[in-house]
Amino acid sequence: MLLKLKKAVSKSFDFGQIEKDHYIVQGYTVANNDFVVTAYSKLSSLKRKLGFKERNSRVYIFDSTTGVITGIITLNHHAHVGGVAYDDLHDALYVTGARGKVHTYSYRLLKNAMVKNKRTSLFELNLSFIDINSLVISNGGINIRKKDALNSIVSAATICYFDQTLYVATCSEVGSLVAYSLEYSSDGREVKAKPTVISKKLPAAIQGIAIYEKGSKRYLILSQSCGGCFSAIKKYEFSDGLLTFVGQEIVDIPGMEGIFVDSFGNITAVFEHSLTTSYVTHVDKLVEDIDFALEDKFIAGGIRNQRRVENNTRNHKK
Repeated sequence: MLLKLKKAVSKSFDFGQIEKDHYIVQGYTVANNDFVVTAYSKLSSLKRKLGFKERNSRVYIFDSTTGVITGIITLNHHAHVGGVAYDDLHDALYVTGARGKVHTYSYRLLKNAMVKNKRTSLFELNLSFIDINSLVISNGGINIRKKDALNSIVSAATICYFDQTLYVATCSEVGSLVAYSLEYSSDGREVKAKPTVISKKLPAAIQGIAIYEKGSKRYLILSQSCGGCFSAIKKYEFSDGLLTFVGQEIVDIPGMEGIFVDSFGNITAVFEHSLTTSYVTHVDKLVEDIDFALEDKFIAGGIRNQRRVENNTRNHKK
């Protein structure tokens, strides 16, 4: 069953400026009154040969009421930044970094350090040119590549935060889901993370994850996409640390990346190479019919991702 969801989606906010800046949309979350989108820049092979350097990754901030872009934070690295999540209890913004690290920032302090650009009227902050120690929450080594967490090299992760737990999913031919129980110090400046492996059998090419509760039940929502094929939203019941597949919905828009689910079960998603807008649908519309025709494409893409990361890791060790 192939659902024509594109006709039913509605606009939420326009993130076309990210693509116009030649950045690629990846992670997405909501922090206080902001839509927060992570993006990275990828050089062409020609520019690499000519000696161009990779531009650092970014965090774009949008006003959730107007949908208008208000600020840009340039990070001090050029990692894939496939995941971003916000912890309102500790005002912590979690952003995936290089080689499986999860960087933890005080979102309030980040915004306070931003300076208005008179030409663009955007608030901007470049972490490469300032001492960021005062902005970072020491994360005690939250690392998605610890052997006791995943036991294997994985490709760039996506993340979400729910109930004092950071959930990390991998994007490979057979993905993993690890839950990190977070324990903050009394002053909120340090956090320790204890990993628990939830699953080592996630589908291939998972790009975004979210958790929401309805009644007495808790659900895990996954976005899945690879290359130019259609995207999918997968729904699992999440009980006692176990995942039970409920259903999926095929979305005829390629490149679904980060997702966010609000308390009403509404999903907002960002799409790589969109140039237009984000889209909204509802988890309650998920079906139990499974279209296996797309799985081969997703698995092939996952294998390519896995080989790319393994090659990058070997090159980094040289």
